[in-house]
Amino acid sequence: MSDVLEKFVRATNYLSAAQIYLQDNVLLTEPLSADHIKSRLLGHWGTCPGINFTYAHMNRAIIAIFWVEAQEFELSFSSSYAWVKKDCWNMELALQLTFD
Repeated sequence: MSDVLEKFVRATNYLSAAQIYLQDNVLLTEPLSADHIKSRLLGHWGTCPGINFTYAHMNRAIIAIFWVEAQEFELSFSSSYAWVKKDCWNMELALQLTFD
């Protein structure tokens, strides 16, 4: 696993744990105390690391597949989506697909 991907998985694991267990001091700006812990825990930590690991690797695969496919069909894409600039078209497309 690449260093960047490993850091991403570790960060998502931390965020998952923080969402389940912490009600305050999520950025750990001070030492943890009992006051920072939720009184009622909701969620299942056991599934989080596996899901985070899977999503991280699937996102990497999706990006690779999307890039290859976008290169292969670039002309038909450009004719259908002329408003997307070629210098940053994939970012604009991602944003457009998010809000459609």
